[in-house]
Amino acid sequence: MGNRYLKELLIFNLQILKKIFYTNVETAQHLFYHHPNGQECNGISFSTKVDFQQISKAVLTNSTKRKFTFAKNIAVMTYNNSKEKSILEQCYDNYQINDYIVVAKSYHPWNWLGKIKPIYDFLISEKAKRFDYVLSTDANDVLLINNPDDIIERFEY
Repeated sequence: MGNRYLKELLIFNLQILKKIFYTNVETAQHLFYHHPNGQECNGISFSTKVDFQQISKAVLTNSTKRKFTFAKNIAVMTYNNSKEKSILEQCYDNYQINDYIVVAKSYHPWNWLGKIKPIYDFLISEKAKRFDYVLSTDANDVLLINNPDDIIERFEY
């Protein structure tokens, strides 16, 4: 019974996202879009993955040349041990966000701990003391879809 509702929710969200990205990106209220990974039995179909690729292309193009900003007191982090920039890094670059932090560059072989340990190391470092907030997201299945300039207000609300 739970899987049926999850599938319906995913299908609904994809329909809404298609409307947002293919008609008017400015109407979106969310800041990030996380690509659903998983198996088809959980509602993740081939078309779901294709939809994410199409949405990624639209977002990464940044045809209106928008510029996004994070508050300076937020450590914006992701993790990536690939030589290639992740989708999120490309997204940040295309929207002129230059002060993000990429950890785990030399973490091999990749596993789940590669997401956690480097962030923990950052949090206990001297570098972290200048930030009031830390935002960390996946790197290859997340897109920043709107300006995060009000993210602190959203968080504290």
